[in-house]
Amino acid sequence: MMKNASWIALAVALATLVAGAVAWRLHMAQSPSIPVESSAGNVARTAPPDTPMPPQAGTPKHLRRLLSTRLGRPRVLSLRNVGTTRNPQYAGVACGEVAWGDTPAKASGYKRFVASKRTVHLAGAAGFDALWNKVCVKR
Repeated sequence: MMKNASWIALAVALATLVAGAVAWRLHMAQSPSIPVESSAGNVARTAPPDTPMPPQAGTPKHLRRLLSTRLGRPRVLSLRNVGTTRNPQYAGVACGEVAWGDTPAKASGYKRFVASKRTVHLAGAAGFDALWNKVCVKR
């Protein structure tokens, strides 16, 4: 038989494990509210999950989620001057400017981007200017 001290140590370990699991579950259940920038430039909170956001005109369906994923899930993600190309060869490709960071102050510098269904190209990458001129510049 186990001694009393062993039973107490086992009970403490089990209680710690259960408390950690409950804390993790509560943490995962909370969805962070990410400020998003509306077209007027004001910062607004995302809508609750039960009310779908209206689609943004001229952007691919999952542009915000794609940018958030590719940029490391920032707390603040602001978009401006977003549009899709009218060239049928590049259908569904979005061009615009994005700013991101952990706080609104850190998300003040906008960078140009070109995004397709699963790929994001940011200004400063090799060959970006040629891609921007080929896909995004209106002719």
